[in-house]
Amino acid sequence: MKTRENLIYGHIRGWLVSNGKNVRWLAHEIGVPYGTCIQVLNSNTKSNPQVREKVVQLMGADPWKKYPPKDYES
Repeated sequence: MKTRENLIYGHIRGWLVSNGKNVRWLAHEIGVPYGTCIQVLNSNTKSNPQVREKVVQLMGADPWKKYPPKDYES
């Protein structure tokens, strides 16, 4: 079963790949360590709302709103 976290991370990774970037680039652009960026993208931490805001600004879209909390089928 796909989880919301997998869908969000997949959406962001897809955006990065289509723009020729990677998660290390994203972490550098938003000014956080790589590990922190991964934790936020995987929704393992809620303590960095600024990181989410910066990701949304860079992407021009909000994957956290695109995939609201609910059960997702595979």
